[in-house]
Amino acid sequence: MELRARELDLKKSTAEREQSAKESMASRLKFWGDGLRNTISRMPMVPVEIVSWFIALEKLFDQLGVPAELRSVLLRPYLNDRAKALLARCDLEKTGDYKAIKEFLLREMRLSPSIYWEKFNSLTRETSETFQQFATRLMSLFDLYLESRKVGNSYEKLFDLIIYDRIKSALPFSLSRHVLTLESAAENRWIGRHALVDALDAYVANMPSDKSKMLAATVSSSKNGSHNFGRTRSDVKSLAVESQKLEGNKTSNFVSTPKPAVKKKCFRCGSVSHLIYNCPEKARSSEIRAPGKSVPGR
Repeated sequence: MELRARELDLKKSTAEREQSAKESMASRLKFWGDGLRNTISRMPMVPVEIVSWFIALEKLFDQLGVPAELRSVLLRPYLNDRAKALLARCDLEKTGDYKAIKEFLLREMRLSPSIYWEKFNSLTRETSETFQQFATRLMSLFDLYLESRKVGNSYEKLFDLIIYDRIKSALPFSLSRHVLTLESAAENRWIGRHALVDALDAYVANMPSDKSKMLAATVSSSKNGSHNFGRTRSDVKSLAVESQKLEGNKTSNFVSTPKPAVKKKCFRCGSVSHLIYNCPEKARSSEIRAPGKSVPGR
């Protein structure tokens, strides 16, 4: 009986060691790494395509039930060279958190919410892809844009965000720069519809009179042109530059005076009554040099 009890204790301790080995970090990483080896593609080099890559990766993690504490380590073999170099400069305390790594890489690659929105409005369908694939790319970009704006499932926030972006698309460059400054200090990278209109009204009310007129000319020129919902900041800047050129041309035309007309004169004798081809001096010199006639003074 004593020998039997020792044998059972040995089997129990062996089973516990095997179970602890299976539950260790190395064993779990090997198990999930082998399962994901042929299902995850390498991170693309184009920064905007990285957004779709992260979305597809997260969907795969959710389908397979990959534990959250292993996702940051399983992600690393599939990063491109630039992402690995950026991750080497990341804080060591955040390298174990998948969401922190994702936010860090997207921020270092300058994939801001405005970039997502501009890419969503300028994205075109490639000849080699179907409309289903094109719609999937659009949905991925829009989902990431809403996620970066912290909209969630709120209809009110989505409504405010649409009006917010529509107002921003009609702003000249000076006001767009002011809004960008306010957004950089905001928690969700946008200040909301009510705060936006209040800030714009306060900014315009405190501007000097000459700048207010220039701003009004810029806004009127943007209204006369085509009004796209997804106007980029470069388009707004070009409108502002054109309006400033127009204002400068108007001012210069108002101040400048017409130049006096220059009177033409003969290059041979200097008379203003005729030109060189009608000059009598030219005819006289031709008569003097005619053959058979003597030249006076010789």
